[in-house]
Amino acid sequence: MDPDQIALEVNVNGAGDPFQLERAGMTADLAPQALSAYARLLLDIFDGDPILSIRADEAEEAWRVIEPIIDAWTQGATPLAEYGAGTSGPGDRPS
Repeated sequence: MDPDQIALEVNVNGAGDPFQLERAGMTADLAPQALSAYARLLLDIFDGDPILSIRADEAEEAWRVIEPIIDAWTQGATPLAEYGAGTSGPGDRPS
């Protein structure tokens, strides 16, 4: 996402074979803005418009949820299960 453009790419089922995926993309160009997205956010904050901001209690709650996850990743306490491409998960063999 960009302030002047929105782009989306998705995998869709291929024609005739539901297991054959094809990439489809969509892009929409928006009217250019006089200010960058960050400048707009700061201007709104200075003007007292909170629409693009979050409240302090929302920020605190977000950190309450996310910080233990970040700490666990940093300490290596959450190993990721690795598996090969073309498998349905750990323990499965490629087809």
